[in-house]
Amino acid sequence: IYTLSLHDALPICLSCAHELALMGFAPTVFEAHNVAGGMLVLGVPEYRLPREIIRAEIEAIESLGVEIRHNSKLGKDFAFADLKKQGFEAVFLGIGAHRSRELSIEGVQNDGVLRAIEFLLNVNLGFRVTLGRKVVVIGGGNVAFDVARSVVRQAEKFAGMTEAELRVALHQAAAALEELTAKDAEPPDEVRLALDVAREAIRKGVPEVHMFCLENVSEIPAAREEIEEAENEGIQLHTRFGPKRILGRDGKVTGIELIKASRVFDENRRFNPQFIEGSEETVDCDTVVLAIGQSADLAWIQPEDNLKLTPRGTLQTDPATMATSRPDVFAGGD
Repeated sequence: IYTLSLHDALPICLSCAHELALMGFAPTVFEAHNVAGGMLVLGVPEYRLPREIIRAEIEAIESLGVEIRHNSKLGKDFAFADLKKQGFEAVFLGIGAHRSRELSIEGVQNDGVLRAIEFLLNVNLGFRVTLGRKVVVIGGGNVAFDVARSVVRQAEKFAGMTEAELRVALHQAAAALEELTAKDAEPPDEVRLALDVAREAIRKGVPEVHMFCLENVSEIPAAREEIEEAENEGIQLHTRFGPKRILGRDGKVTGIELIKASRVFDENRRFNPQFIEGSEETVDCDTVVLAIGQSADLAWIQPEDNLKLTPRGTLQTDPATMATSRPDVFAGGD
């Protein structure tokens, strides 16, 4: 049995490997990076999820005989067709959504425009990211991150927990998250992502961080305390703004022009933002980080792989069994 992870891991691929090992299979996890844990290590900031939690869970999974192969990226280090040649009889794809969505506006090609996922990835890998003195984060969407904050608030308790107690706490948190997200069929949250980026910028010593989102405060489905925490840390939140163009000089970001939104959703609660002509405002800045959503990177799929996609660009699966268009391939993710 082979479970695949490009960046994403713990809730999906490593959980899958864990359950398979308990059933008597011999799972192998292929990880693109040199560290296991996927986006929980490389995307989620440590203040949200202490790394010792992830390490403890991974060690427990490896102790069951699960093999993790690092620095093995699908489409780069091997092709999907190679798996059958290596003797793997079944595949579970849990590759996540790690390609940042793009904005089709003037100036996105300027130096100083970053994508949220790439920014967090570089920060968590320890690379130096130059941001300047003033950063603008663009992001808005639907969120359910009060569970994440409630888990993080227990960080002091984790140090004194036994491995068994820690595992119980993790499963309780997972159950709470599953219950919460089951109530909301909306797309993944960009507000949480934008807040993570803004907070990481503050932690990097940037003296001025501004976050602009389309929704007003009442429309953002975030716990009010999450917003207050961010504001207390020095992040300046501006609501009902959308980006119009990114300004630059000699190929380098100098600012951003924003436009006021009159509404975000139409009468049927569908995402359909409307803007107010003549309400443009310009903000000087050194860096613009786009946190406007993510999509799956499926460029590795070849015609001979016989994997069908949905109109939304995701792998076609049976919601009951997670089976794809091939009987030996399964897929999952949030």
